[in-house]
Amino acid sequence: MLRDKKFKMTYSTGADNIQKDFYDKALSEAVKYKRVSGYFSSAALSLFAKGLYGLYKNNGKYQLIISNTISDEDYILMKKGYLDKNNFQSDIKKKLSDFNELSLDQKNDFCNLAYLIEIGLVEIKVGFKNSGIFHAKYGIISDGNDYLFFSGSLNETKAAFLNNYESITVNKSWTSDEDKVSIIEREVVFNDLWNNSSDDDTIMVKEFDEILRDELISFSKDKFIKMDSSESAKEQIVLKYDGKLMMEINFPNFNFDYSDSDIRTIRNVYLLDKDKWVFKDELSVNNVSYIVDSITSYCQNRDLNLRISDDLFKFLKKSNDLPIDKLREMGTLIKEKDDSILSEFKKFKTVVSLGMSRQLREQQMWASFYMKAMKRVGNFSVPGSGKTSMVYGTFSYLRAIYDIEKILVVGPKNSFKAWRDEFYENFGNDAILSVYDVQDKNRRPIMSSKEYNLYLFNYESLPGNTDIIFNDILDDKTLVVFDEGHKIKSTDSKKAQICIDISKKVEYCMVLTGTPIPNSYSDIWNFMHILYNQDYGKVFGLDLNELKKAKNDSSESNEINEKLYPFYWRTNKKQLQVPDANDDHIYRSVVSEDEQKWASYLWDRYSDQPIVLFIRLIQLSSNPSLLLKKISSQTDLMDEFEDGQAEIINNDEIDDAEFLGLPVIDKSSKYLKSMEVAKEILDQDRKLIFWCINRDTMSKVCEDIKRMGFTAKEISGSVDLSDREQIIDEFKNTDLNVIVANPQTMAESVSLHSVCHDAIYLEYSFNLTHMLQSRDRIHRLGLNPTDQTNYYYFISDGREGLPGYIDEKIYSRLKDKENLMKKAVDGTKLSIDIDVDEKEEISRIIGD
Repeated sequence: MLRDKKFKMTYSTGADNIQKDFYDKALSEAVKYKRVSGYFSSAALSLFAKGLYGLYKNNGKYQLIISNTISDEDYILMKKGYLDKNNFQSDIKKKLSDFNELSLDQKNDFCNLAYLIEIGLVEIKVGFKNSGIFHAKYGIISDGNDYLFFSGSLNETKAAFLNNYESITVNKSWTSDEDKVSIIEREVVFNDLWNNSSDDDTIMVKEFDEILRDELISFSKDKFIKMDSSESAKEQIVLKYDGKLMMEINFPNFNFDYSDSDIRTIRNVYLLDKDKWVFKDELSVNNVSYIVDSITSYCQNRDLNLRISDDLFKFLKKSNDLPIDKLREMGTLIKEKDDSILSEFKKFKTVVSLGMSRQLREQQMWASFYMKAMKRVGNFSVPGSGKTSMVYGTFSYLRAIYDIEKILVVGPKNSFKAWRDEFYENFGNDAILSVYDVQDKNRRPIMSSKEYNLYLFNYESLPGNTDIIFNDILDDKTLVVFDEGHKIKSTDSKKAQICIDISKKVEYCMVLTGTPIPNSYSDIWNFMHILYNQDYGKVFGLDLNELKKAKNDSSESNEINEKLYPFYWRTNKKQLQVPDANDDHIYRSVVSEDEQKWASYLWDRYSDQPIVLFIRLIQLSSNPSLLLKKISSQTDLMDEFEDGQAEIINNDEIDDAEFLGLPVIDKSSKYLKSMEVAKEILDQDRKLIFWCINRDTMSKVCEDIKRMGFTAKEISGSVDLSDREQIIDEFKNTDLNVIVANPQTMAESVSLHSVCHDAIYLEYSFNLTHMLQSRDRIHRLGLNPTDQTNYYYFISDGREGLPGYIDEKIYSRLKDKENLMKKAVDGTKLSIDIDVDEKEEISRIIGD
């Protein structure tokens, strides 16, 4: 019986032979031995097998849980079945690889252990844990009535038995009823671990035979050769977080060594009470992180048992106060697809591929992996590259592994349909999608934050919905996406601040836009603050005035790019192998004498008002009837010329008397030519999108298309969002032949490439962003290699020697800027899309 033996309260390798004085003595009386060990090796197991002979003779049972430390994410991947536990075989084999270095006696002892496993006396399971968890080292020995419980620093390693100074503390159940109850409670905890039913969600115990049982049994000699034993343990330091950092030191007379500089710094700077180790209340996350890292390092160097609580882990993980240098390094390594992160990428790809119905392209998968790994970044991939699918790839992984339940999208109203449609495209028609659309007139109130898995808000709706967003939607299970992030323009607007406040509430936040720097490097100010407002100085530290002054290819722009590089992803169409569009089809029309008379009049009338003249010449070229209406009354057009609105309003006068002597023109030569080409396309049973600027022109085009016997519908700012979406669905799924649209309304987030490969540009302004985004409606990822994408541009040519039309100048300048932008997109730097003053550019065209 155990109580008949004498056991000391403490054993140490310096003063005792732990194997002989404790293990052999205790196990010779035992019928049950339960052990948790932090680390193991074949040498340690061989030494440990010496003590099993008594247990063997008593036909007892030995249960050993050995720990295998893996990363947080690998732990979750394994737990949820996405990562094969056999991936860790090689790691465990390495820990057993010192078998050949053992002495003959040690090899015999190891073979004994294998034999005892084979006959069922010894069972070994592996406790997989993420870093810092499940570091317990203890054992329970029982003779059926009495118990010994021991704990301490001793691992099942060769060094622990033979080299290190180790100690264990022993409690005996027969000392007091209180000791017995305590030991039995610890046995219950062990049993829960053994059965993988522990309340501690951070530990996962697997059957050893699922991993390497056959490997170990291969060492068996089918008989028991010899026997011996040894074990031990140590106390524990616990770091916890409950609104503030706290420490528990669970053994008496412990003192830190203040010759350690980090420990000395912690005592002098971060403690309220230097003697009792009580931390100050208001410590930043950086402070807490430094303290945890320092104490972890201190304990590892001295083999002290340290446990970090789940609450502290969650606090450190959730914070935006990240190790910036490591974050920069990770972003750079992923963007460069470094070999060091390939294994992590493959794990991610496995999970995402299983979770999505439509498989991502390799470049899209990398973008999704990047967004998952970095947590808070921009995706500046070009329009048409599938940014929505990239986000859904990230969501697929986060939903499977981290239980992220929903996405909050803030974007233009036009993007809402794409987010809904792409959900089914990516996850299949049977996927469960519950949408809260702020624009839906029949939307239901939010009863629970789990009621919907997709929330859609446009930027203009934010101020009126802050209570709903912050109280009913946002939590730690939300992925936030700011779509078309360039829409947040003003650096001090209320909308920008709401976006920043939203981003603070979540761990995962993405900003999407294909045009991150449309006009000035200051355009990235909001993007940077949305992602890292609290840590802006550490992450970016760029001055707003310097951003405004910076020009492309300057030393300032180089510095900006260097700091931004790790924090955004960009994929272009070439990387995704989207087939090139055909060269533009150019149709020229020499204007009539009547049209030329109007052109001469406009030049005389507005030569000192370049913006007004610019607009009037565009109107004359496509729809002369607009000349009889005030520009300032044309809402869509005023939106197109946002930067020049004040000048337009001040100079927008019409002298009806002067018009009396001018000819009446119903339709321009260019307009008539566009109708002729449109009919040729439609006669070939091809769908068509017709781009205009003015609503009056759009209505006129619709009517003429219908007169030709085809169907056409208009999408402009006056068309309700639900009606726009219905028209797009009709265009994709019915015999609707033509959509007539303006880029202000439909140049973003709409995909028509599956049914339409032809686009006519009747009216086009100097807005390069609108022009490029409109082209991307039919030139996107998903085109077949044989698909032919065609753009048709119509140009009015004035009469020789007379004040002329500017269509060709506008088109040529747009193409120049498009080529520059394409070059920038294909490169590794971010640059200003339009590095010119638009008003100056218009004045230059008029002057030329």
